[in-house]
Amino acid sequence: VGTGASNNVTPPSLQVPAFVSASVTLTWSSAANRSYSLERAANLGAAPAFSVLQSNIASLPGTTSWTDTNAAGSAPRLYRVRVEQ
Repeated sequence: VGTGASNNVTPPSLQVPAFVSASVTLTWSSAANRSYSLERAANLGAAPAFSVLQSNIASLPGTTSWTDTNAAGSAPRLYRVRVEQ
């Protein structure tokens, strides 16, 4: 979740998503004083594969969550979280 290979900080890792009705809540490991963006793709063959769902998500101590309220349907969804700062 950190800033580089030399600081021994691990990258964000997504936990098992929580599905409720037509939404999915994503939770990932986070570090203090960081912001994140969350991206989604329907498949990895399309260009561009990922589109930004939300940026500037402020970190919380330990884990941070965000809910995709447009996750209706049975199509596959691929998510990734990125550190912005």
